[in-house]
Order: sequence, then structure tokens, then C-alpha cells
Amino acid sequence: MAFLYRPDTKIYDPFSNYIDEQSTLRSKFTATGIVTNNPIIAQNVTKGDAFKIPNWQPNLQGSVQIPREGVPLSVNKLGSNEQKGVVFHRANVWGSSDLARMAVGAENDPMAAIARRISDWVLWADQLDILAVLSGVFGALGTSNAGAAFAEMCVDAGGSGETDFSPSHIVRADGILGEDADTFGAMVIHPSIYSYLRIREMINYVNAKDLPGITASTAAAGSITSSNAVNGDFSGAFSSNGLVPMFGSKAVIVSDAAPVVGSPGSLKYGVYIFKPGALGQAFQEPLRTEGDRDILTGGGEDIVKVQWDKCIHPLGASWTGTVPEGGPSAADLATASNWSKVFDKKNIGVARITCTCPIEL
Repeated sequence: MAFLYRPDTKIYDPFSNYIDEQSTLRSKFTATGIVTNNPIIAQNVTKGDAFKIPNWQPNLQGSVQIPREGVPLSVNKLGSNEQKGVVFHRANVWGSSDLARMAVGAENDPMAAIARRISDWVLWADQLDILAVLSGVFGALGTSNAGAAFAEMCVDAGGSGETDFSPSHIVRADGILGEDADTFGAMVIHPSIYSYLRIREMINYVNAKDLPGITASTAAAGSITSSNAVNGDFSGAFSSNGLVPMFGSKAVIVSDAAPVVGSPGSLKYGVYIFKPGALGQAFQEPLRTEGDRDILTGGGEDIVKVQWDKCIHPLGASWTGTVPEGGPSAADLATASNWSKVFDKKNIGVARITCTCPIEL
């Protein structure tokens, strides 16, 4: 077991406090309205590792008919379909010994330090699953994705010939939705692309209160929520000064976790653009933490366990693979053959652009 033991600590003076270096495991994917609690998924997440999400088909069936006397009209129907969702069972455990705590002093309690980092770690772990799901429905970045569930939602994803990110990529991604093009509201990009756009002065900044649906009273730090932001909950996704970076009509979320593949000098980047609520989530069992103590080891050892069981589902896709015991791993989620498309492409809430960038950070 990887307990924090006395040799793992820096012991200089029992009265010297540790600097509490902040966690860098952040998730800007889950800090926005890109992932939202979905009541329909919540109703269908029952015991088990897989479940069905029924949906009505988008359009009515039947052609226009000409009424004639004595001739009955044909009766048409509304079709239905279903998506299959899968539950992710996730957990982790951390521990520390009493001897380690005594070595650094009670004011530097390592178990308290672990507790302060758990929420950031859980969001980071969820982000890994989100990225795996997106990789699964779009196919591996930098390769031909013709057989992927959301292949229709891709720009420049043939496996070669990608170009530097530019406004034309966004216009073409919007064009996938035809007349509904303005429904994509946010984009997630890698810091390299963000730096490139800033150098070219292609990023504009607007006050959060100037976003559609935002008022001055709701623009205070932490008060922009999914209920008062047209394109989702942006609290925590942007800078604390209330300025939101914009690329054209898209709010820009910069994330270290945005996908990138290849070797230096020939990297390819994935840019995701989203509608609000493109991914729905619901808990089968809520997030819970439990503590335990082993008094038999030298000095005693404390452990804390975190566990949660949830589904993060790309609306419009259906799980077609087998469900392993304990639910799918990130590798299973990232396998393109495990997903199929159910919705019409205009109702899918995410598109992916594959591009290059002359700046590689």
C-alpha cells in the first residue's frame, strides 16, 4: 500500500509549517454548462451497469396528402428510438501513518491535506472520463474516423492535411448544423492554440455581464449559473476578473486537458465546440467518502476512501459494446467501436476540429 510514511515527509523542525501547494488537477470541462445534470438519465440510472434512455425521433413521418371525398387519409406515426448508457464505477484511497503526522507536526496534518485535495481530484478524474467518451464517439485524434459515431460532426479529421487553427474551422463546424449553426456557444482549446490566437489578436474579451442572458447583478464572481447563462454555467471556467475570452461568437475555455497527439514539430490538436448540456450526467450512487483506521500497525494508520457511481453520456450516442464487470474503463470509453449515433446530427451537441498550431507550448 502507498501510505504516506515518515520517510516520505520533509522533517526539519516540528514547528515549521508546510506550504500548502495548491492542486493543479483542475477540470474546466466540468466547471461549465457543457456537462449538466440530466433528469431523464437520472430517472433511468437504476441498479446495474447499463440502462436505456428512450427518445422520440425528431421529425414526424408521412408525406403531404390531398384530401378527397370518400377517401380516408393515411394515418402516420411518431417514431421512437433509444440510447444505451453505461455507469462508471470509480474509487480511490489515500492513507497516512500517525508517525508521519507526528514528524511534521499536528498543524501539518497530512490527512487534512489529503481531504483538501479530494474534490479537485474527483473533478479531474471525471474529466478523464469525459475526454475518453469524446475520443470514443469521435475516434482517435489524428486518425481517420470514418467509422466513429460522430464522424459527421468532425472538421478536418481525415488523418492528414490538417491546417493551423483559424476562423474557417469554426465556420465549417457551425455549418454542420445548417440553419441551427448559432447553437454552438462554447469551445475548449489547448493553451498553445490560445497563445497563437492572442498573438494574432484574434481573441476579444467581454465582460461576463455582457453575455446573452447575463445581468450586472449575476456577473459577480461565482454567481453565473446554468439558470442565468444562455450558453451554460461559466462560473469557474474563466478568469476571476469577470472577463470572458471570445473567438468570434464562441466563449473560449482554455484547458490543459484539450487533446493533443503527435511529436514536437508535428502536433495535432483537438478543438471541441459545444452546445449547452451536450453531455448529460446523473449519479447512480452519490459521491461519498469513508474513513478507516488500522490500530495494529506501528503508530496507527488512517485511510480515506472516495467512491462514486455515475453516467456521463454524450446525448445522441448509444453504447454498443459489452459492459465489463464493474463498468467500462477509460480505455473502453475511448474505443470508437463501442459507440453508435442515434440522434440526427442537428441535435448532437458537440463537434470536433482537428488542426495544427505553429506555437507548441
